[in-house]
Amino acid sequence: MHIKYEQKPNKNIHLFDYHHGGHLKTISLKDRKEHHSLGWLEFDEHPGKKLLVTSSNGKTVEYHFFQGKNDEAYLETVSSPDIPETKYDYDKKGVRYYVSRVNRRAF
Repeated sequence: MHIKYEQKPNKNIHLFDYHHGGHLKTISLKDRKEHHSLGWLEFDEHPGKKLLVTSSNGKTVEYHFFQGKNDEAYLETVSSPDIPETKYDYDKKGVRYYVSRVNRRAF
């Protein structure tokens, strides 16, 4: 079961929508009467490979993953036109990977 609705202390409302497979599709923020949209995030997922997040103000962030031995997805890079790219290096211990270094570089 997934969360569908959340009312914040200021009475604004978060609405959550999911793809048929259960992955998050959108998060919308609306006023207390749900008449006006205050913003949203849209999630375009390619399971195990990448996740593209787009916001209502047109900004995007792309997350790239690699698959571990037991089909776990490990974050490899985070990129956006608005922030430096971040790359995660891993050390493998047994069947798991552990972050060993985080690199940020400007464009």
